[in-house]
Amino acid sequence: MTHATDPPNAPSSDAADLKARIEAERTGLAFVYFKDADKRQQIVMLDPGLQRLTIGRSHDQDLAIGWDNQISRSHALLEKLGGEWFVDDMSSRNGTFVNGDRIGKRQRLEHKDVMCFGSTRLAFHDRAGAEAIESTARAPDEAWAPMTAMQRRVLIALCRPLVDDSAALPAGNRAVADEVGLGVDAVKAHLRVVYDRYGLSALPQMEKRTRLARLLLANGTFQPHDF
Repeated sequence: MTHATDPPNAPSSDAADLKARIEAERTGLAFVYFKDADKRQQIVMLDPGLQRLTIGRSHDQDLAIGWDNQISRSHALLEKLGGEWFVDDMSSRNGTFVNGDRIGKRQRLEHKDVMCFGSTRLAFHDRAGAEAIESTARAPDEAWAPMTAMQRRVLIALCRPLVDDSAALPAGNRAVADEVGLGVDAVKAHLRVVYDRYGLSALPQMEKRTRLARLLLANGTFQPHDF
């Protein structure tokens, strides 16, 4: 986790703030930005090795927002799961809001989402991640060969946890195997074929599972009646 801040007593301007955000985007990393107690923009880079970021008023939090008395000592958690970032309220007194709506459970973050903790607003940026998902969704139809009946059953089982909870993770290989009546190795073999088809094979294991499940639900491959 790295920080980009204005020098002490340096003037702050919208133009300088925008330039700093553009430079952060050019790194290709996700980041959050906010205004501190002096109304100066602060940028926190979500480095590749970072998996969790605690947020709260207490000085022992990864992101300590000590100037905001409406924030709990341990208020919220940002966590990377399956290659994507989620925000989770830690039973805070005043709650956590995303784009104006109070969340009651872990919620997946999307590019340009705005989180609110107390009176402090954090904007989440992940342009590279958003563009990667969009480019996959726009892959030419001819690259998507028809799936077999068993592949379809495997993929439905994989996606099932996300149908009622978009922040959920896809089913594990054992759960999929139990649902479709195959061995775990056979499930893995079917999934490898589909990962190759969608150009996801090079991604880390949980990331490619999550990306595939979200893509199949977003592009219309499966409809509610399939579940």
